[in-house]
Amino acid sequence: MNAITQVKQWGNSKALRLPTDFARLMNLNIGENIELRKINEKTIQLVILDKPKKQRLTLAERIKLTKADKLQPINDWDNLVPIGKEI
Repeated sequence: MNAITQVKQWGNSKALRLPTDFARLMNLNIGENIELRKINEKTIQLVILDKPKKQRLTLAERIKLTKADKLQPINDWDNLVPIGKEI
């Protein structure tokens, strides 16, 4: 499938809008990264980059990364009135 699109202005940058049918055919989703490679003065190659695998942190790893001095104190926490059978 071939698609024709125009270069448009987007803020201070130039942008290419991909037609929906083309994006669907290429299985592209919003937020995916594409690398543009210059082949020559008239040819650009688009390469769909692999999605980086997100590594889930364990609770212990998250706590280790947390700096106690950066936590915001909640002054009202100690003054809350119990509304159930918490105590």
